[in-house]
Amino acid sequence: MNRTELIQNYAGVIVAAAVGMLAAAPVAAQTRADFEGVWSTTLTLPDDPGWVSEDYFCFWGCTVDQIAHFAALLDDPANDDRPIGALSGEASAVGAQDFRNALVPSVQAEWDSRTIVDNLEDICTRYGYFAISVSVMPLRITAHDDHLEFFYETHDSQRIIHWADSAPPPPEEHLHFGYSLARIEDGALVIETSHVAANPFYVGQALGLKHSDQLTGVERYVLSDDGKQLNMVLTIQDSEVLASPLMWDKKWRRADDLALVHHEYDCSFIPGQR
Repeated sequence: MNRTELIQNYAGVIVAAAVGMLAAAPVAAQTRADFEGVWSTTLTLPDDPGWVSEDYFCFWGCTVDQIAHFAALLDDPANDDRPIGALSGEASAVGAQDFRNALVPSVQAEWDSRTIVDNLEDICTRYGYFAISVSVMPLRITAHDDHLEFFYETHDSQRIIHWADSAPPPPEEHLHFGYSLARIEDGALVIETSHVAANPFYVGQALGLKHSDQLTGVERYVLSDDGKQLNMVLTIQDSEVLASPLMWDKKWRRADDLALVHHEYDCSFIPGQR
């Protein structure tokens, strides 16, 4: 059926336990340390039985509407005979339209005129705040008394995220990954980021567009009931580029035995290589 076919196409493995499975309901995390550990996407942990089919399609994350649309397509028996490529293509179009609809009119016009070739000028730009937050490579979270460290395998990237109750004042300048404050709210880890330097979005829907240094983000991370899945909804706003907030959905699975690979930044980087 479509879900199994998707797994074969996107991961090269068949995960029978994931077929038709619903993600575990989130519950309140008890401490800041509950979010610690190594977390992976389907790319480097493809055979974890906790994945559902949408996760193989949205390994880099999807807009909230896009992933919901794709799940609905997979669950509709009327689509059982449709090729999986047609379903994923339809869902990709929803994600692209979500992205376009969020843009201010002048940037919409730029987006409409761009092609993939327009990405080439930024091919050597190191991932910024948005791109690293949705990176496909593993993430290690370490909690300290006054801050969190998010260490991404992509480009050996480190984000220092201050706990809001002990944070230093914000900087005057814009930082590559911005200035981030964290808190635990209703069991979720909530991170608010500002003072972000302008950078390419680096997702397929963006076709090479950049966000401005006015971008702000709110990441909301929730653990599954068994603590093995980390769900994030990232909401970004940018008064120069976005007419309305853009919401991004992404999931990781706990992979504490997965060693991060040294992967410093260079121009030969291809997302997903190890």
